[in-house]
Amino acid sequence: MKNKIKIILNSIKKHVKLRHLILLIVLLATNTFAWFIYSSKINTDIAVKVKAWKVSFEAGNTNVENYVNIDIDNAYPGMDDYNYSITANNNSDVKTKVSVILLEANILGNDILTKEGKQDSNQELTDDELTSEELINQLKNNYPFKTTFNISNEEMDINSTSELNINLTWPYESGNDELDTEYGIKAYEYKQSNPDSPSIKLKVLFKIDQIV
Repeated sequence: MKNKIKIILNSIKKHVKLRHLILLIVLLATNTFAWFIYSSKINTDIAVKVKAWKVSFEAGNTNVENYVNIDIDNAYPGMDDYNYSITANNNSDVKTKVSVILLEANILGNDILTKEGKQDSNQELTDDELTSEELINQLKNNYPFKTTFNISNEEMDINSTSELNINLTWPYESGNDELDTEYGIKAYEYKQSNPDSPSIKLKVLFKIDQIV
């Protein structure tokens, strides 16, 4: 009887070991196949050519950042025209789009922070901020002086350039006598009270996006 029990136990052990061995082989084969798929994917992704992304800005012969601070020291009726010019160079392997975002302005002591300016400085938004586009339109149309932002090529091809120009003109007579008088007095009084501060300050971001 004992011999029969011993034979049965040995048989069970053999079957259990065999079952474990088969399971181990299946697991190894599965993992090996999964690793092969994963490795193939990684190798394929690495082989894909990454397109170069290189855009630079120059003012004259000096490299500048895409954030630009414009300081107009003394603004008044009849002043010489102000011009700031910057060149964007697209040395990328892709076409790019360039745009101007006015983040903030100070006009004769009046601070104006746009919606985009608040977002750029991680400030909380309210319902009364001007957008960059709205402020640019106001500076072009609502003052006796006129500030314009011009881009020669909004879409730049590979290995091409675009000229970005910021201009301010303040003729002695703008055609609106009331505004001429109001802002002429403001400009004089501000400069008398703040001789070391610019009359007009602008903070501008030149934004570059890839054209897909």
